Amino acid sequence: MVTLLKARYTFFLIACLFAVSCLSQDDSSSSTRTGSSSLMIFPIEYTLQTGTSSAWVKRGSVKVRQNTVKRRLDVEIINDDLTTEFFADLQAAIAIDGLYTIKITSENSTTGKKVPVIASVPACYLVGSNLNDKFVLNFDKQRNLMNFSYNVDPADCTKDVSLVKNKKTFSSQGRTLELQDGVRPIFPASVAKQFDAKGKVVRDNDDKEEPGFFRKYWWIFAILFLVMNLGGGGEAGQQGGAAR
Repeated sequence: MVTLLKARYTFFLIACLFAVSCLSQDDSSSSTRTGSSSLMIFPIEYTLQTGTSSAWVKRGSVKVRQNTVKRRLDVEIINDDLTTEFFADLQAAIAIDGLYTIKITSENSTTGKKVPVIASVPACYLVGSNLNDKFVLNFDKQRNLMNFSYNVDPADCTKDVSLVKNKKTFSSQGRTLELQDGVRPIFPASVAKQFDAKGKVVRDNDDKEEPGFFRKYWWIFAILFLVMNLGGGGEAGQQGGAAR
């Protein structure tokens, strides 16, 4: 009898420990990302619409450094020195209201194929901005360059190329496209209380709609109930035999 009671309580203790360990497991998973950075370099080429077929000319490169801790991309534009051919082509393009076209060629991280992305501005805007331009790059989650915007500041059309002939190179700024938060929706009070300030679901242990201990682990108690009944029946039989 004593042995049966010890076995019964031992099994009950093991079942309770197992139930507690199951409750301690959280359904949500979190990951810790260590600091790491990678460098991507893409070539920059340009062409000026001069009325004749113009080949792509190397202008410089764009360096993109990713930091996974700060979750941002730092962009640096590296420009080559300007040449006399550039100023001659610029003058010819302005004469016919031509375009200045920029091409950035990246490599797809999945397929490995070269992907060119192009943007243009009127050539006369380069003179009006004193060769000050801005690049805004847009990447997807796989760090593939999807598109970019190219602008000059100020965007004024000036046709006198002599105003910028003393410039040795472009003055460029670069950044990535930043996501803007949308309008926060207005929920009823009964719905809004289920989320915190960051939009995460608030887990309320007192919420009756959440599965409780008995609903999750009813089968453990069913086993315990059967064990207790079977053990109790055997004990009662032994006492009845002793009475006779």
